[in-house]
Amino acid sequence: MIKRLGRTENTTDVFARASVLYLLSYSREGSPKSLIEPAACGHSIITTNVPECREIVRHGEKRLLVEARDVIGLAEVLKYLVLNPNVQAKMGATGLKIGGEGYSSQQIWDVYQSC
Repeated sequence: MIKRLGRTENTTDVFARASVLYLLSYSREGSPKSLIEPAACGHSIITTNVPECREIVRHGEKRLLVEARDVIGLAEVLKYLVLNPNVQAKMGATGLKIGGEGYSSQQIWDVYQSC
């Protein structure tokens, strides 16, 4: 089942209930914690092929990228994941390592401090 939850401040609840999360950004995000956190929790993530998002999300390796504003592409990726739970599980398991890849809160803070 696919359910769009919309905007929320309670990410803990969302992470507990979700298996796939997506961020459909149209512009630069910096280092989007909304991708890093669910990946570190073992969830599959989908995002758009824009700077910073694509740096965290390596297409086909751990996560899936869609082009910005490509609703059909997003639908195809969601359908693929729903129909292939083994792929979804593998993506989630790989995401558990993301914190060690330069995206811990301290590492992000250090980058901000150097600006």
